[in-house]
Amino acid sequence: MGDNQNSRKECLTPDTTTSVGTRIGLPAASWMLEIGTIFLRTETDLVLKSRRVIPGRLVEAGFRFQFPEWVSAAQNLVDRWRATYSLKSG
Repeated sequence: MGDNQNSRKECLTPDTTTSVGTRIGLPAASWMLEIGTIFLRTETDLVLKSRRVIPGRLVEAGFRFQFPEWVSAAQNLVDRWRATYSLKSG
């Protein structure tokens, strides 16, 4: 993502809940994530211990992110999900 150095705890949850249109986000216990990773077919460590990484090689090669900041990426994901959901329910 972009160069903003905010921690995940400081920005990820508030930005995500704002994008979704809620005021609060519920915490998830690690056992809940473990169940979720079974359905996602991924490793629990990838969810619980992931780190914020800026892909230096891509940036050096001139790659530009469509959404360099989490806020705009989260908003796009929510908008796309809502568009898809509204098409299925209508």
